[in-house]
Amino acid sequence: TDTESLRIYLETNIIMILAVCVGLAMILSVAVGHEIPDTTVAFSAILSKHTNLPKGAVVVFDTVYINFGNGYNSKTGVFTATKAGVYVFHLHTLSAFKGVAYVGLFLNDVQRVSSFGKTDNAFASGGMLSPVFITCH
Repeated sequence: TDTESLRIYLETNIIMILAVCVGLAMILSVAVGHEIPDTTVAFSAILSKHTNLPKGAVVVFDTVYINFGNGYNSKTGVFTATKAGVYVFHLHTLSAFKGVAYVGLFLNDVQRVSSFGKTDNAFASGGMLSPVFITCH
C-alpha cells in the first residue's frame, strides 16, 4: 500500500540521516583526539586526483582518512563488514569535459545502487546515499 511504502521510505531515510550524523561525529571525535570504541566499524576514503578507470574496474581509494575495524582494504578497494549491523555508504561522482562517470555499489557481487554524472561541457556530478543491512555468518 501507499502508506506502507511511505513508512518504509521514511524509516530508511531516518536511518541514513542518523548514520551520517554518527559518521560525522566519529570523524570530529578523531579530529579532537577522543577514543573510538573497539567495536566501531567505519571508513572514510577518497580518490585524491582525477582518475580514468576502465569499465568494470574496482575503485581503490588512494587516501584513507579513517578505517575503524579495518574493514576497508586499501590494496583491493573492497570493504568487508566485520560486524553485523546497518552500514550507510555515501558516494559522489564527478565527470569533467565531455565525460561520463557511472559508479556502482556492489554487495556480494550484486549491484545495489549507482551514481551517474555526464556532461557535454564542463562538469556534472551525481551522488547517492544508501543503507545496507548486513548480517555476519
